[in-house]
Amino acid sequence: MANDNVLSELIYEYYESRILFGMYQYGDQLRSISQICASFGLARNTVQTALDKLEAAGYIKTEQRKMAIIVYQGTEKTFIENAMKYFVPRRDGMLDINQQGALLFSTVWEMGLKNLERSISAGLYKKTNATGILSEEPTKLYYDVLRTFNNGLMESLYWQFLRYLNYFYPNKEYGMVNYMEDGLLSVEIANRMKAETDAYYYQNFLEVKAFVDSIPEEHHLKNVP
Repeated sequence: MANDNVLSELIYEYYESRILFGMYQYGDQLRSISQICASFGLARNTVQTALDKLEAAGYIKTEQRKMAIIVYQGTEKTFIENAMKYFVPRRDGMLDINQQGALLFSTVWEMGLKNLERSISAGLYKKTNATGILSEEPTKLYYDVLRTFNNGLMESLYWQFLRYLNYFYPNKEYGMVNYMEDGLLSVEIANRMKAETDAYYYQNFLEVKAFVDSIPEEHHLKNVP
């Protein structure tokens, strides 16, 4: 199970990347702590720790009983440079994950889905704690599938992948879609949710790859530490 420190880092990196890339700009307000908690399905202390770190890094300013305000001042040039510094070193890693990830994960997915189905049918399934991981349905589904193997290394690897690819957290709204149906796992819904999420991530991956590939080769060495 991911601990609060890892989850706090996920939230921190989620907002840090979006501030550095200009998705949030100077003067913009973040949502309230209660709204962020509800959106990510995390405890208040976990979110507050991430916000405190963002403030210490000079990205936001918080005042009691008010929403955090972005104080990082970037320009279009710095936003592009920040994106270059983030994505260029990760290009090969993202290519590897895209090319090998499906091959490695397909068998795990099929086995884990069967494990999850058996666990639910036998009444052994324990619902994922909403204060323990991100609340998006696809994220919970992947985690539920992986934790049927009772392998801490696999779970840890999953969270590290999320951190590595933090830019790809879905902006898509999944609403109340649920892969449970009448108290049982709906394999059809689960597989459809996975297919839709994979397609969404792949489209994001193509856009990021196109951005990185558009950067002149000399910038790969000159502007990236």
